Amino acid sequence: MIDGRKPASHFFFSVPGAAMNSFAKFSSTLAIACLGLVCCSAISPRHLRASDAAKLVPADKAPTAPKIEPKIADKVDVPKEEPKRVVQNKDDTLVIRARDVIVHGARVRYEKDKDTIGYWTNVADWVSWNVAIERPGKFNVVVEQGCGKDSGGSEYTIEIGDQKVSDRVQDTGSFAIFHIRNLGAITIDKPGDYRMSVKPTSKPGLAVMDLRTIWLKPIKPAASDSK
Repeated sequence: MIDGRKPASHFFFSVPGAAMNSFAKFSSTLAIACLGLVCCSAISPRHLRASDAAKLVPADKAPTAPKIEPKIADKVDVPKEEPKRVVQNKDDTLVIRARDVIVHGARVRYEKDKDTIGYWTNVADWVSWNVAIERPGKFNVVVEQGCGKDSGGSEYTIEIGDQKVSDRVQDTGSFAIFHIRNLGAITIDKPGDYRMSVKPTSKPGLAVMDLRTIWLKPIKPAASDSK
């Protein structure tokens, strides 16, 4: 050591040692990179399954499956069932049943399990039927109705053509108990197709009523009247 410095020989050999270390690190990095290139070149899409090859394609360039539009033949239009047209029996009676009803409103409906028109909680709701009168004349209007306890008193009108009859619903003790009521006579002068409607005008209780059947029963003239 001269003046506290290392000998020149030591300084001379320290430079190659550092260079060798850097070269060794560079060689290791280069070897790893070359190995990666060899591995990638060895694995080509032809050696892969279709599902694996697809993974090598960038997501934005990957092919998308074609959109399959439904065929027109697959679209089936279900026709709406036409309301039944109620016709007279052989004895000229018209039997108008709940199951053939046409409802007009948000709440009233046909209850299949009870075979009745029910859920009549909105006084604005009403119901109707299409009826055909082939043999006109005079008829008694008879109804089969039920009403829960403390829900009686609703008023309603049955109308067909220009004929009307009105009634006040009687409490039958339960909406599952039905009574028969005779509302009075109407006269239909001409044969043809008519709409029979039932419209409430008041509802003081829980519901208007449950309505199962309406009959138009012909009033036959007495033998003395036919002479």
